Amino acid sequence: MSSYILNFEGYLDDETLNYFPKCSGIYCVFAGIRSFTGNIVPRRLLYIGQATNLYDRHHSHNYHDNWLKSLRNAEELCYCYAKVIESELDILENALIFHHQPPENINGKESFDYNFAVILCQGQIGTLNGFFCIDRAA
Repeated sequence: MSSYILNFEGYLDDETLNYFPKCSGIYCVFAGIRSFTGNIVPRRLLYIGQATNLYDRHHSHNYHDNWLKSLRNAEELCYCYAKVIESELDILENALIFHHQPPENINGKESFDYNFAVILCQGQIGTLNGFFCIDRAA
């Protein structure tokens, strides 16, 4: 059995992308709204991805325009991320996409390519489930 703890940080918006770290990790893109205090509050998960360098990935992402088109009234994009070692990126991205089925992800929603994973998500997780298990055999 493989168990993972993801500590998500955020929330960033398009004006604060420079705060993405220059390390490997998993990131989530949400449609969110601004609260009366100015903080952004995630409402809908749009996309989950991985990167060997989160900073570089977000400064050159091909799907940004697609994400913008999926926003509704008063929504804006917001992001969270979890630092992850490169050897765990594939299984964690696959598990998160398979479990959450984000609408803007094309690959990974139809199957989980690993045997079993237990995932604990904590911190700034937006609409992500905090704990889930995936078993390919189920």
